[in-house]
Amino acid sequence: MNAKIANDEIVAKRQERTNLFYMANLGSEFMRVVSAYEKKDALLLSQSVARASGIIDKLLLNKKSDSEEKEVLILRDVLKSFSDNVDNNAFAKKSDIESYFNPFALRMLIQ
Repeated sequence: MNAKIANDEIVAKRQERTNLFYMANLGSEFMRVVSAYEKKDALLLSQSVARASGIIDKLLLNKKSDSEEKEVLILRDVLKSFSDNVDNNAFAKKSDIESYFNPFALRMLIQ
């Protein structure tokens, strides 16, 4: 019985790290999206959006709560705003995106 509880805790910690890892990586990918958007590089933008979309899909598969799902869906909408509006203003500014994702990257560094 104790071994099962310990195993469940290990699995939960791995999942938490996985979600944190995905969020930190999503932040890096979002910065690539913003860079491609600013450069008006449609090819790089589509490649970065595809990678970010893949990470978002993984986060949705590993969601732990409804609020987490809603947050990831908002990120998907922000990502879509960059890919749909290459010549227009995006939904979020670069500084907003950096501010949002920095805590995930910092948390990854201290673990």
